[in-house]
Amino acid sequence: MYILAEEMLAQAGYCHYEISNWAKPGFECQHNLRYWHNLSYLGFGAGAHSYWRNQRWYNFSHPIDYIRCLKGASSSSGFPSPAAEGGESIGSDREVAETMMLGLRLVEEGVRFADFTARFGKPLDRIYGQEIRELTELGLLEVYSEGIRLTPRGRLLGNEVFEKFV
Repeated sequence: MYILAEEMLAQAGYCHYEISNWAKPGFECQHNLRYWHNLSYLGFGAGAHSYWRNQRWYNFSHPIDYIRCLKGASSSSGFPSPAAEGGESIGSDREVAETMMLGLRLVEEGVRFADFTARFGKPLDRIYGQEIRELTELGLLEVYSEGIRLTPRGRLLGNEVFEKFV
């Protein structure tokens, strides 16, 4: 079904920009692109999720609880939002792993060497050289001039690829 969807959507003029998303050129979801690049985003409202300064949190989902917290305007959760019900801090090792897992979902772009080095201060192959070599030999990853990305076969077996980086 997935391969059929790829073919049909391509014929209809949709670009396959993320492992499970297609869009007409110029209409890619900008919020989701931030998410797949593992960049910060802020969510406002009941049930909204945020990721900022290596903290991920979610607001109370029931509007009454959310409003009650906002009226109190002080956060007892330890997260930036006074309406945060819970969340987690993201350590540096996890941030690197999540950047790989999320970035490899981007079909054409994958994880770019320059972006990775700028963010983490080390080249991608210095951290994941062995994994990249193994997955390339298995035909699941390809190295291109700007980075690494999943092959068509790798997209079908994405979870097996992602687990090598987490």
